[in-house]
Amino acid sequence: MLFVLFVLTQLLAFAHAATANACDWVGATPVLYHQYDGKSCPPPRHLQENNVDCEWRVVPDDHYSCDSFCQMRTNFFYTMETPIFSNPYCYGPVICSVGANDHIFYNGKLHLGASVESGTLDDGVSGGWLGLRQGNTVSQPLFVSLGPNECGYFAFLPIVREVCGTRTWGKTHNHFRQDCGDEFHTTANACNSEILGANTGRSASAWGSGQDLKGDTIFVRTDCANHEPLPMDQQNPAYRHPGVAMPHDIREAYTAFWSQQKHVSCLAIDSAKTSCVTGNSAPRVADCVDALQNMMGKPGNSITSSSAADLGEGYTTLSKSGSCAVRLYYDDQFTRSSNCNINNIEIAAAAAKVLDKCAAGAGVRGKQPIRPDGTCGCHVVLEMG
Repeated sequence: MLFVLFVLTQLLAFAHAATANACDWVGATPVLYHQYDGKSCPPPRHLQENNVDCEWRVVPDDHYSCDSFCQMRTNFFYTMETPIFSNPYCYGPVICSVGANDHIFYNGKLHLGASVESGTLDDGVSGGWLGLRQGNTVSQPLFVSLGPNECGYFAFLPIVREVCGTRTWGKTHNHFRQDCGDEFHTTANACNSEILGANTGRSASAWGSGQDLKGDTIFVRTDCANHEPLPMDQQNPAYRHPGVAMPHDIREAYTAFWSQQKHVSCLAIDSAKTSCVTGNSAPRVADCVDALQNMMGKPGNSITSSSAADLGEGYTTLSKSGSCAVRLYYDDQFTRSSNCNINNIEIAAAAAKVLDKCAAGAGVRGKQPIRPDGTCGCHVVLEMG
């Protein structure tokens, strides 16, 4: 009997090993910063006998074109951090925490991309290809105890999959050809990157609309005086990898928001101030999430007194997608002042509060004050576009 159990155990282990594929996250979790080759992650397509060109593939619904991709190397790594701005910046002494419901928008379009068509990658990459470059972060519950003169913030590190290989493309000459004939091109070492999606099971009522992302939550320790990160030997090991820390221009935008949080005039993340609007016409949650993700592609952009005065309408539309418009409304003092400056990070943090409190089914409509009236008074509104 024991022998039979041993044999069955070995067979099950063999079957699991045969189906496990770290490169598509099936039955195995990949090791970050480790390069996988074709033996570890079997590619769907292979090089031709000349060991140069990828095997022929006629493009579906286009019988006159061929385009194929042969996966050679796969890597997984963290990409640029995004601070979880729905949480306050942490000043010690305090126990600082982040929870599963603290999620924000991520846009990595500026530093991620592909050199091959998505359909070709979906056919030629183990596990398929979504081509994600933006989505919603998913935080793991985390607590940090800070002493006096200790500061920092929670950040989400999305996980990127980079796939490099050979692309062969060209023309088939006619409907009946199943190869590229004599008119084709081959590019070796064509690299493509995407953020990995996560299936968290969040409902649309928790503004789970859009794609949740795989990643890890860490705490970044900073200088309390200027919000600059402390030396790397004092940081989480995940933060020390190249390309994870924010570049200086983006950090300046977050620093402006964190500095503003010291003042009573900062209302962006005060959920007690959120107002929901009921009615039959409300933009779709998915559209508002997409509009805010697009807006976060340029976190340092801002609305100033002079730019608001030039518009002369009492509001500006910051981003639109489908049924949803993200608008900043401001009072007369905002335009008369010379020093009002509200950046996209502060606006997005306020908009996240509207999504958290006002999403009802597939729709959402509401507003969140950012500054009180008379002090660069303004509020963000999610409404029909």
